[in-house]
Amino acid sequence: RNSATQALELLEGLMDSEDLKPFVVRAIGDLDFDFEKPVGNIKDLPDSLVSAALTSDDPRTIVEAMVSAARQEMGEVAPSITAHLGDDDPVIAHTAFRALAKMGAAEACFAVIDDASASDAKRQGAFFALMRMHDPKVVDGLLSRLTSETDSDKRRGLLSALCRLYHHEGEWTGDSWGTRPDTRGPYYQPEPWAETEKIDAALKQQLAKASPEEATFLVREMSRNRIQSNDALDRVLTLAKENPKMIPEAMAQLAAASEPHPEGMPILMKALGWHNDPDPTHHQTLADAVTVAAKLNTGDVVIPSIHAITAMQRNLGTLQGAVKKAQENPDPVKAKSDAKYARQALTDAQKQYETARDAFLSAPWLENQHQLIEDLATRKFENPETFWFNAALLNLASRKGGSPESIEMTGKTLEKGWQNPQQRVLLIRAAAETKNRFLDDRIRIALNDPIKEVAQAAKSAAKALKIQAPGADKTPKIATLDPKKAQEMVVAHKGDVALGEAVFARATCVACHTVSQDEAQKGPYLGNIAETYKRPELALAILDPNASIAQGFKTNMITLKDGTIGMGFVTDEQGEQVTIRDVASQEHVYQKKDIAKREELPTSMMPPGLMANFTVHEMASLVDYLQALAKKK
Repeated sequence: RNSATQALELLEGLMDSEDLKPFVVRAIGDLDFDFEKPVGNIKDLPDSLVSAALTSDDPRTIVEAMVSAARQEMGEVAPSITAHLGDDDPVIAHTAFRALAKMGAAEACFAVIDDASASDAKRQGAFFALMRMHDPKVVDGLLSRLTSETDSDKRRGLLSALCRLYHHEGEWTGDSWGTRPDTRGPYYQPEPWAETEKIDAALKQQLAKASPEEATFLVREMSRNRIQSNDALDRVLTLAKENPKMIPEAMAQLAAASEPHPEGMPILMKALGWHNDPDPTHHQTLADAVTVAAKLNTGDVVIPSIHAITAMQRNLGTLQGAVKKAQENPDPVKAKSDAKYARQALTDAQKQYETARDAFLSAPWLENQHQLIEDLATRKFENPETFWFNAALLNLASRKGGSPESIEMTGKTLEKGWQNPQQRVLLIRAAAETKNRFLDDRIRIALNDPIKEVAQAAKSAAKALKIQAPGADKTPKIATLDPKKAQEMVVAHKGDVALGEAVFARATCVACHTVSQDEAQKGPYLGNIAETYKRPELALAILDPNASIAQGFKTNMITLKDGTIGMGFVTDEQGEQVTIRDVASQEHVYQKKDIAKREELPTSMMPPGLMANFTVHEMASLVDYLQALAKKK
C-alpha cells in the first residue's frame, strides 16, 4: 500500500465531519500525486468524494469541490459542476464557469446550451466557460450551432463567445507591457491564434445577413472585444441610413473609430439634428455626434455642434428639475427611490455633456474656423448659442501650440469684444463654465466693474474659478524665496483646498496628471499621492521635480532608425508600440520595430519653477488640495 492510498483513506474518513468537509475537499485539490497509482477501486475515490461534495448544502463545500475538480482536472465531475451554473450565489456561479473553463469541459457546457429546459442564467454561465476555451473543437461547436440556431438569445450567446475567442493572450516576453499596459481587456496583449481567421470569416458572414437588431448586437460585441472591422462599421452605417433607430449605434461606433469614415457625414448631420428633440435619452448620441464632428476638418459641423451642446446644457436643467420634483414626493419611500434614479440620470447626462463640450473645444481644426467663430461670437448676444461661440473664441485665444495667426486674430477679436458689456458678460461666464484661466486677471478687475451685470458675472466666475480679489493674498511669491525657505513656509502655511484646485488648473498640472480614476491616465496619478508623500515631501517634489521621480515616470529618450528623436514619459505601452507624452503635453505613438535606441534619463519631465509666479498661500493651497484628494478615498 502506498502513501497515496493512505492519504485518500484518511481523507475519506474525515468527510463525515461537516465542519471539516470543505477543508478535506480542498485538500484533495492540493494533493500532488497521480491518482491512478492508488491500489484497487480507491483510485476512483477522489472523484466520488468531490462529486458528493458538489451536492452539499454548504456553499463553502461546493466552492472547494469545484476548485479541487479544476486543479485535478476531474473531467468526470464536469456535468455535476454545470448544475451550479447560474446559481443565485454569485460566488458559486462564478467559480462554476471558471472551473469548467480551466478543465476544458466543452462537452458538458454544450450539453447545457443544447438543453431546452436550461435557464437563461445557466446557459449564460456555459457560454462564459466556453468563451475562455481556446480550442478548435470549441470554435467548431459554436459555429455549427450558429448555422442552425434561430433563437435570438442563444444566437447572441454564440456570437459573444466567438467574439471573445477571436484573440488570445499574447505571450509575455518580459518587455511587451512596460509600466503602462493596455487595460481595456479582455486581454492585455490580444493576438490572433490558429482559429482567428475562421472566426473572422464567420463573423463577417453573420454580419452581412443579420437583422438590424442582431447586427447592432454583433457590432457592439466586436467593438468590446477590440475586433477591428471595416465591414462592421460599414454595416452599421448602411443600416442607419435605412433606419433612424440605428443612428445611436452608428454614432457610438464612429466616435470609437480612430479615423473619420467617409460615409459617416450624412448620418452625423442627422444625429446632430436631434438637438431639436428635448428627449434626454438622446444625450449619449449627441455627445457621440459632437465627438465625431470634432474629428472632421469642415466648417459644416461647427454650428450643428454648438446647437447640440446648447440642447444638452438645456436638458440638464430639465433633469435637475426632475430630481427636485422626485424629492418632493409626499411618499418618503417613493421619493427616495425616484430621486435616486433621477440623480443617476442627471449624473450620466452631465458626463455626456462634458464629453461633448470638451471634444468640441479641443477639436484640432477649430482654429481653421476662427473667422466663422469670431463672426458668430459677436452676434445676437441673447441667443444661448452665442455663449458657446464666445467659449470657442476664448479657447482659441488661450491655446498653446496654435498657429500664431489664429491666436493673434482671435486675441484681437476678444480684446474688442471685451469692450462690449454684453459680450464681456458672455466671456466671463464662458471662462467659468469651461474652467479657462485666460481671463483671470481681467475677471479680478471686473469684480469692481461699474456695470452691474458684469460685476455680478465676475463675482460668480471668481467664486467658481477661486480667483482671489486684488490684495487678498499678502504672502510672498515663491520666486522671491530660496527653495528651502519656500518649502518651510509652504509646509507651515494653511491654504484653501478650493483655491488649490484652481491653482492645479492654472499651473497646467492637468496636462500631465489626473486626480480621478475615471479620467484617462496620463502621467503620475495624484489622487492618492498624499498616502505616499507627507506634506514636506509633496512641497519638495513640486519645487524640485528632480528630487524624486515616480517609478515608471522617468524621462524616456527614443531614437528612431531614421534618426528622429522623441522625449517624454510613457503613457501607454502595448506589445508592438509605445506612447510617450512630451513636455508640451503632446502624445506620440512609436512602433517598436522602428526604434533604434531607448533609454531612461535621470531628469523629470516636470519642469522646475512651475510655482515661481504663485504665492506661498497659493502653493500651500495646492498641497492642501492634493492631501484632501487622498482623504476622499
